[in-house]
Amino acid sequence: MAPPSEQYFLLVVISLMFIMATSIDPVYVRMMNFGQSKVWIHCKSKGGDLGLQVVEPTFYYDILIAPKQLGNEPIYCTFGREKTSHHFDIYKQDRDGACKRCIWTITEQKPCRLANQHTPRDTCYKWDT
Repeated sequence: MAPPSEQYFLLVVISLMFIMATSIDPVYVRMMNFGQSKVWIHCKSKGGDLGLQVVEPTFYYDILIAPKQLGNEPIYCTFGREKTSHHFDIYKQDRDGACKRCIWTITEQKPCRLANQHTPRDTCYKWDT
């Protein structure tokens, strides 16, 4: 039997191989807090809850998703500040499918996806609610 350190290494390698095999073409989503106060970000999909994150001004929250596992299900988030709360689908296959690194700025007024290789300019959206 292999020593515990070798067993742990083998478990990590197998886990990484499984993740890579099941999440072909992962998408990296970054939400940057460009507001004046901290923001509470709580993201979910029909498949699970990504938990609550508190993000200070000028800091960010990253998620890595596997669109092929999501299908057409969006990742929807609630963005809360001291006196307000808004909802927005931070990743939707039909809107963001070509984006492999989706960088968002989150302000009190609106979320904006920054320009990338597929979108030549920043694109801002209205809050869903």
